Amino acid sequence: EFLGSKLTAYGGNLTTIQRGVGSGEPVQDSEVIMTGNGLTVHYGLGGGPRSAGSEEKNKVLLKEDGWFVLDSGVPVPATKEEFLKVLSNIEVIHVRASDSKDMEQAMIRKAMMDISVPQNTGGPPA
Repeated sequence: EFLGSKLTAYGGNLTTIQRGVGSGEPVQDSEVIMTGNGLTVHYGLGGGPRSAGSEEKNKVLLKEDGWFVLDSGVPVPATKEEFLKVLSNIEVIHVRASDSKDMEQAMIRKAMMDISVPQNTGGPPA
């Protein structure tokens, strides 16, 4: 469950396990897009190399660092207030699976979001 209030995810990670097969020019677009409370934040602009055909674990820190908002199409670093506004009511999360323009196959096998909970889970303290 990734939607709704996820303020307790602040400082954790959004982790995906994905695999892609393809070639061509790298896609220069946001890797993650998250929308909530009328605001959209983006992470990364892609273009980084991936290992073709092998599974990769990708982690995105759920803090404002590295995230941006678009102001008339221009990326502007997200503020802590903007990022928390989105986390307080996540309505949509998009994770880009393709990393090049000529993908034969793109798959996201698993997506996980770290959140803190008020009870002991047996894991390390938050």
